[in-house]
Amino acid sequence: MLTLYGVIFFAFNYAPLIVIVIYSFNANPVNMMVWQGFTFDWYGKIFGLTQINTDGFLTDSVYIDSTEELLNAVKNSAIVALTTTTISTIIGTATALALARYRFRLRSTYRMLMFMPMIMPDIVLGIGLLIFFVTAGFKLGLMTIIIGHCTFLCSYVFIIVQARLAGMDRSLEEASAIWVPMNGSRCAA
Repeated sequence: MLTLYGVIFFAFNYAPLIVIVIYSFNANPVNMMVWQGFTFDWYGKIFGLTQINTDGFLTDSVYIDSTEELLNAVKNSAIVALTTTTISTIIGTATALALARYRFRLRSTYRMLMFMPMIMPDIVLGIGLLIFFVTAGFKLGLMTIIIGHCTFLCSYVFIIVQARLAGMDRSLEEASAIWVPMNGSRCAA
């Protein structure tokens, strides 16, 4: 029964992707759900490759500018991914360490607030951030995208690190501490 559920789960998740890949080779330019023939033209146009016209001559692709736009999109995606990963890892780890190691007032409230971006639907969070950025006068661009991604990614890092810290033996952390005496030489504690 578990195998059946597993197969249904993967079919439900991956069947739409398989359909998209299959129909990306469809020659019909208007309705992609009506199969008109197999072609690589769409991929050639994306990458700015030349194609042969009906007379047998090589012609430039109509969408030759799309190659530069595609590369810019890939570059922007890589910038956003690397930046948000770095920032979210630092903020989420620091927050988890602070909440696990220190006792202060409103600690449970702060922990609850860290769960809010995960509980809130993505569309609500996105619209709320858009309203905030426009109201605050931010210019919409890569920086606002990075801030928006960090808003909910910090919560994921926080939960994972907090779970690891809860099960970690505190004596391991104390044993790894380094004691620095007044003369500047290092000694193990």
